[in-house]
Amino acid sequence: MVIFIAACGPENSPTPESSRPQYKMASALFPNDVQLNVYADTNVLFTGYNPLYFEFIDDFGETVSDATVKLLPEMDMGMHQHGCPVDLPVYQETEKWYKGAAVFTMPSTAGAWQLKLVLNEDTLSLPITVKEFPTAIVQTFMTVAGERYVLSLIRPQQWKVGLNTVSFTLHQMNSPFQFIPVNDAEMEMDPEMPSMGHGSPNNVPPVSVGNGHYQGQVNFTMTGDWRLHLTIQRDGEVLSDEVAIDIVF
Repeated sequence: MVIFIAACGPENSPTPESSRPQYKMASALFPNDVQLNVYADTNVLFTGYNPLYFEFIDDFGETVSDATVKLLPEMDMGMHQHGCPVDLPVYQETEKWYKGAAVFTMPSTAGAWQLKLVLNEDTLSLPITVKEFPTAIVQTFMTVAGERYVLSLIRPQQWKVGLNTVSFTLHQMNSPFQFIPVNDAEMEMDPEMPSMGHGSPNNVPPVSVGNGHYQGQVNFTMTGDWRLHLTIQRDGEVLSDEVAIDIVF
């Protein structure tokens, strides 16, 4: 037993749950007896961008770190099924889990969400509940040419008065289950406070940082209700000048 522990070492041992700031959302067992634990930054999944963390523990109690992991959420609306944009899970050595994300485009009141995961050749599906976020932070829009895109705000833990980093994801919907990250779009951002009738200065337009993610800076001059008006262009063509994201803090 001593030789076994020394050979395997603690580096592949799961991180104790008590040391994780994230919330444990679900646990399940794959057909190959690998234990799955799903974590999130909040104790509720909302419409929009949700970071998700997947811990896989084999039947020796060791963390699986070298697997191919696919994240395939699916919404069943009865007569129609579709997926949503995702960040593919990537292993994080420090935390000993795979970090990914899902951009849920609608709440569970519209149908039934399943969180489908593929671990190498094994598949597992978990029913999940997605609630409507209180403000509009994810938008699906169609261009004049009939192309569909999904834009989502990446929520920070806390907004503040002053300059804030603001991040979005942008995906092109090629089919109900195929969402391609867009890295070559240009965005203009115009903040407005509808209740007060003013905007704000010194904002920095979001630019691509890869994998469909865009980052800029927004200046909130006071607390309250804010609306970020976005004009999105690609290859010299305006995809939309009517996309708006609502923020209240």
